[in-house]
Amino acid sequence: MECPRGQISQDRAVKIQECTEVEGICEANYFGYKGEECQVCGTGKISEANSVKQQECTTVSSSCPTNYYGYEGQECQVCDKGKVSEASSVKKEECTTVSSSCPTNYYGYGSSDSCKLCPHGFVSSKKAVK
Repeated sequence: MECPRGQISQDRAVKIQECTEVEGICEANYFGYKGEECQVCGTGKISEANSVKQQECTTVSSSCPTNYYGYEGQECQVCDKGKVSEASSVKKEECTTVSSSCPTNYYGYGSSDSCKLCPHGFVSSKKAVK
């Protein structure tokens, strides 16, 4: 059986009283406790702030398009400038930094031969990725 939220136990613990309260210091979507480095929840998983163990990261679904993130029932947010994501990304950490060699008014990542012209009436700065 698992210790309650915010509690941990040592290996081979036999009773619930061996689960001890620990202080969570990590922000949402991370887990870990004071004196330990915060680790990010896996792809498609989120957690509340101050989660202390990996089991507190829960799987969520998303209907956000490419370059956006958010989960079911939440408004999709666009990834920061210079970052992209796959469709159905649920958290900001799933937006990854990419490099671009596109000129002004073009967008894309990778080599300049894959750059696309911004739609009519739109402009971009040099090295825009989306």
